[in-house]
Amino acid sequence: MLLAALGGLLAACTEPAPPEPAPTRSAASPASGPDAELRARVVADKDALIQRIDQVTASHPGTAESLRTVREAHGIHREAVRANGPLAETGDEPAAQPSPAASARAALTELGEAERVAASQRLEDCLAAQDAELASLLAGVRAGERVHVARLQAAAS
Repeated sequence: MLLAALGGLLAACTEPAPPEPAPTRSAASPASGPDAELRARVVADKDALIQRIDQVTASHPGTAESLRTVREAHGIHREAVRANGPLAETGDEPAAQPSPAASARAALTELGEAERVAASQRLEDCLAAQDAELASLLAGVRAGERVHVARLQAAAS
């Protein structure tokens, strides 16, 4: 019986230990630097677009369904950028968004223009990113924003 217990203990000692979880990028990366500042700006841009979408849907409830997936995508992109690494500390308050246009069509057109501007900025951000994974992520975000432009143009028609 003692031999069986000793054999079990010996087998437990020779089994490989479970792998340690990989450190997250935020734990392994410094909280400052160009990519941290870039991430913070992209997150702020996403927050501003979400706020703008919320204003349009509040002013024009008929747009809510067509804007739901666009808003959700911005939230997903924002969280993906946050998960990529640390954000630089900014003391900036979010910029106030302009009031939506009086008509739903004009509000959707303005939102489409904001998406086009955001997509252009993501291209610059992609090129400025020092981390290849962040650059790839931002390229995907830009592609999503370009799709949003097309969706909003179709919704405004």
